Amino acid sequence: MKNIKVCVNIIWEYPTNIESIEILNTIIGRLSSTGISYIKLDIEKIIGLDSKRCDEFDEICRANNISWIPIATSIKVIDFTRPYYNKLPNGKSGYISAIPSNLIKDYKLINYVKECADYVILYTGLSTQSQIDNSINIAQPDILIHEVYEDIKLDYLTYLQHISSEFSKRYETGFTQCNENNVNLLISASTLGAEFIEYSIKLNETSYLTFSSESNELSYLVHSLDLINNSRGGYEARRLTKNEKLLLKS
Repeated sequence: MKNIKVCVNIIWEYPTNIESIEILNTIIGRLSSTGISYIKLDIEKIIGLDSKRCDEFDEICRANNISWIPIATSIKVIDFTRPYYNKLPNGKSGYISAIPSNLIKDYKLINYVKECADYVILYTGLSTQSQIDNSINIAQPDILIHEVYEDIKLDYLTYLQHISSEFSKRYETGFTQCNENNVNLLISASTLGAEFIEYSIKLNETSYLTFSSESNELSYLVHSLDLINNSRGGYEARRLTKNEKLLLKS
C-alpha cells in the first residue's frame, strides 16, 4: 500500500518585521519529531524573496528531513522557488508547487505552474465543478486536494477519484479542512483514498501556548495513518496468517 503523506500548512500571523528564520528553525525542529513529511507555506510572506534567507530555510528543512512546498501566489514566486528541489510524494526529486484555491481561475498562473513544476498540487476550495474541471485540464495536477470549509462532504473524494480517468492525466486525491483540524475527519478521509492529508497550524506571538498539544495531535495523526496503512489488505479468500497459526498452536 502507498504511504499516506502528511503536510503541515503554516499560516503565518507574525508581524512582518519579526525574524522568521529563527522561528521556523524552532518550529520545523519540533515538527520533525511528529513524523510529518511536508510543510507548505507562503514563502514570500514569511521569508521574502531573498536567496540567502531561503537557502538557510532550505537547509533547515533538509536537516530535519522535511520537504517544503511553496504556494504559487504569483509567477514571480514560481520563478524564485524553481531552483529548490525537494523529495516529491512519488519518491522522486524535483520542483513541487501548490496552486491555492483562491487562484483556481487564474489560468495563466496555473499554466505556468504546469510548465515549471515537476509535481503539481491543486486545491478545490470554494469552487464550482466547472471551475475545478477547467483547472484540472490546464494544471494536470499530480494531487487534487478536496479542501473543505463549512459543508463537509467526504464522499466527494470518491467522486474526484472516479472522474480522474476522464482527464488526460490521472491524479491522486488529498484532503484538508480549512480553519479547523478535526483529526477524526482527516483519518476518515484517508480510509476513502486520500493519499495526502493536510493539517494547518497558525504561527503567531501566542501560538507557543498551544503548540505542544498540536504536536501531540500531529504525532497521533501520523501514527494512526501509519497503522491504517499497515492494516490494509486482505481482499481475498480468508486464509490464516503465520501469526494466527502460531496463536492456534499456543
